[in-house]
Amino acid sequence: STNNKIHILIAEDEIANQKVIYKALIKLGYNNIDIVENGSLMVKAVIKKTYDVIFIDIRMPIMDGYQATTKVIEYLDINKKQYPFFIAVTALEDLQMKEKCSKIGIHYVLKKPFNFMALRKIMDIVKNKKMNVNKNFNISSN
Repeated sequence: STNNKIHILIAEDEIANQKVIYKALIKLGYNNIDIVENGSLMVKAVIKKTYDVIFIDIRMPIMDGYQATTKVIEYLDINKKQYPFFIAVTALEDLQMKEKCSKIGIHYVLKKPFNFMALRKIMDIVKNKKMNVNKNFNISSN
């Protein structure tokens, strides 16, 4: 299925949260999933492999989600590579945070605690947009 062609990276330091996202994605039929536990490893992973979607915990040790995303985008720009679909995962969702995410190039904010239907909706959009994700692509989160 198309789902197997979609490469997903989860950057999240808490094992419980890693499992929740991982299991939900598996349930939706996605099984090309890698997991890293901090922003620094997220950047290393992107240098090694091309991802279609990256789930980013904003508050991670060593390098937070904002810094990691900014570094990933710099790397992709220099190497003229296609952007993945950046999804911030956070419990603290306010307007200021959403604006900051949008400004650095994060496409969507997914709220914790986790909503399966919201994830499914995002992944359907990802599947449909797989061929034309770019920096200007944005969908409103609600």
